[in-house]
This record gives sequence, structure tokens and C-alpha cells, in this order.
Amino acid sequence: MTLPALSSYVLEESWVLAVTVQPAVVTLDLDLCYATDHPELRAPRDGEWAYFRRGLIRFTDVTSVSWQEMGQRAATDASGESDWGHIDSFEWAGTAFTLEGDFGVVQLQAAAVNVDLTGPA
Repeated sequence: MTLPALSSYVLEESWVLAVTVQPAVVTLDLDLCYATDHPELRAPRDGEWAYFRRGLIRFTDVTSVSWQEMGQRAATDASGESDWGHIDSFEWAGTAFTLEGDFGVVQLQAAAVNVDLTGPA
């Protein structure tokens, strides 16, 4: 089962570019991989195997955050951009979320999670 805000993305194939923790907000900056049922799905760009678009996953009204096994260094891809790999696991129960990947393990309590697309279509 997938959260409605994330149901049209393949997180296991999306690239985490940054994780930012601020008071009451945790944000993941990503190159989001569109799922085949995404309403704005397009053909992949040259050199890509799927359609990706820059976006943010934003957890709001965050009341607690724990970041364990924090990644030590981002990898550099062929274009020279740094990334922290994929979201290997995304689990939630109510308002408790756990994300795992090369960036480490982030556990948080948040009232809501939303996706904001920031890059060009």
C-alpha cells in the first residue's frame, strides 16, 4: 500500500539529492521517477530509461526526527551531480514514517506528507 501523495512515483528508482531537517519540516530533494500510472507521464528524456522530474517530498508538522547511520558522503553521477542513492524502504503507520537508503535511516513523526514538483516537465 502506498500513501496517496506518493502513489504515482517509484521511490526505489528515484534519486535522493538532499535531505533537509528544519523545525517542524523534513524535506527530501529528489529526481522523482514517474510510475506508469502517473497522469503527467511522458517519454523518457535522452539518455534516461524512465521519466524523471525534480521534486520535493515534504513532511510537515514534524514533532520528532531521528537520523541514524547518516551517510558519510554522497556519490557523484555521470553528470557530475551528487546523490544519496534511492529510497530503499519507505514504511509508515499513522503519523510514524521510516525511510532507509544510502543516506541512512530517518524516522519521524509528521502530520502530513506532500510532493511538490519543482523541475521542468
